[in-house]
Amino acid sequence: MTENLKVKKPKIAWGITGAGDKIAEIVDVMKDLKKQSEDQVEIDVYISKAADTMLKFYRLEDEIKKSFPKVMVEINANSPFLAAWLQSGKYEFLLIAPASSNTVAKIVNGIGDTMLTNAAIMSLKAFRPVYILPTDYRESVVSTILPTALSRCRECRPQCRV
Repeated sequence: MTENLKVKKPKIAWGITGAGDKIAEIVDVMKDLKKQSEDQVEIDVYISKAADTMLKFYRLEDEIKKSFPKVMVEINANSPFLAAWLQSGKYEFLLIAPASSNTVAKIVNGIGDTMLTNAAIMSLKAFRPVYILPTDYRESVVSTILPTALSRCRECRPQCRV
């Protein structure tokens, strides 16, 4: 009788945005991770509208659909209703990889106008983990170069607050 009971595997929602940088490598990592953890976790893939176009351009769409049993493409910000499924605990966490700079900027500023940005914002409100791999990240020191007029103003009048 206990043989008939099926243990539910934890589920991960993997979101793909329209960022093309390193997409082939990320698809390889997705497939390797699925292969290594097939008995322990289930990965469902959610593709943004921009990612759908990008995956077709790089000829990776069929590979994703062949490798993962559940692949859903964005229709609008609430369809498929990923945000609700994350908030309700259907998924352990949301992983967005690759994440375009546009997606990262929208999440940082609370703009939920796409399926993945909406899902990330709603997940964070419900204290569900969200992991993001931005494609354009690199460690560096940020320095500010002031416009010429502003530099001259500060040189001649240090008290100037322009």
